[in-house]
Amino acid sequence: MSNSQEMQQKQIAGGLDLSILTKALAGLTYWRPLAIFALANFVGLACLVLLSAAKSVPLTLLGGLVWLVLSGAGYLGAGHSMVAVVEERSPPAILESLLFGIFTLPRFIGLVIIEFLLILAVLIIEIILLEICRIPALGGLLSLGILPALFLVNVGLVVGVMVMFGLTGPALWFGETVSGALSHLLAVARGRPGATLFLLLLLGILGVLLGALLLAIGGYALSLTATFAGGILNTSSVLLSDLLGVFPWFPGSSLDAMSGWSSGGGAYVLQPSFNDHVYVLSGLLTAATFGILVAAIPNNVMMLGLAYVYQRSVQEVDRSAGDRIIGGVVSKVSEMREKTQQAAASVRKPKPSGEETESPTHAVDTAAAQPGASFCKGCGAKLQEGDQFCGECGRPVS
Repeated sequence: MSNSQEMQQKQIAGGLDLSILTKALAGLTYWRPLAIFALANFVGLACLVLLSAAKSVPLTLLGGLVWLVLSGAGYLGAGHSMVAVVEERSPPAILESLLFGIFTLPRFIGLVIIEFLLILAVLIIEIILLEICRIPALGGLLSLGILPALFLVNVGLVVGVMVMFGLTGPALWFGETVSGALSHLLAVARGRPGATLFLLLLLGILGVLLGALLLAIGGYALSLTATFAGGILNTSSVLLSDLLGVFPWFPGSSLDAMSGWSSGGGAYVLQPSFNDHVYVLSGLLTAATFGILVAAIPNNVMMLGLAYVYQRSVQEVDRSAGDRIIGGVVSKVSEMREKTQQAAASVRKPKPSGEETESPTHAVDTAAAQPGASFCKGCGAKLQEGDQFCGECGRPVS
């Protein structure tokens, strides 16, 4: 198919490059990003399980934090490897991609925080407008235009937020700085929101369908594995107790009774061997492997699709539009900051000596130091001969 025919098909599709969906399915064949994402999550889950085995809430929380950090690094590292596929170059090594994910994670967190602050700024403006609508009589009239306008603004806000958050990761996969990524994301959210959002929704549906299929297949395989392991290794009597006892909110002492049973007139207390305890960890790692595969394979497809969406969207928008938005916000913030500093400086600035007013006590002292002159005993103002009241404060002279 010629380039002109391909462009014509894209124009007929309303500017939507639906071939991105078929390109995304090629993510099923790329093992390197899958290995990066799965390895990072597997190590993170292993840390969570091992730290939770200490039955300490702080250590469990620490394990959860380690898992979140490694999961984020794996997501960014796998995306960085996917960019090589989109740009048709040799992919980086697994370790290089993992290091990229670790060092890019702070930028990812910072970019997400900035996006939340932008949303918060819009919501604050909306609150101010709604407060104006509370003005008696006039507020009701203003609400006739403000409320429909806020509805339309919120529609655009929801679409823009979905586009920006959907493409935040891909922007950093391509090596963008925080400011560069924010400029591109704002430009895409402003210039191409509908087409981009539609592609993101289609990718999400594709990922959910793949995840459901893998969940069914993997769940059946997991049940077979558990059945064979329970029958051959004979671990069913201790597996549940130790599995729940790994976590601090299930005290091991309360579950010890689950490892014993009585028969006839006596009781037999099961003494778990070393292998039985190791089988518990093996079962946890098997379950973790199942969860990672069910999540990682659809994620691989979606990440490749997101990389194509971001590349195409950036090519079709003008980044300067995003730069202008950021520049306008920065200039407004700088202007407000300068006005605040000027107001604070004017408050702290001391008055010139010529403008200083004397206190009444000082004025009275001055009056006492000038013999022959008549001054008010209250404010110290000079009195004229024959005055019965002070012309400044109204105090009787006598």
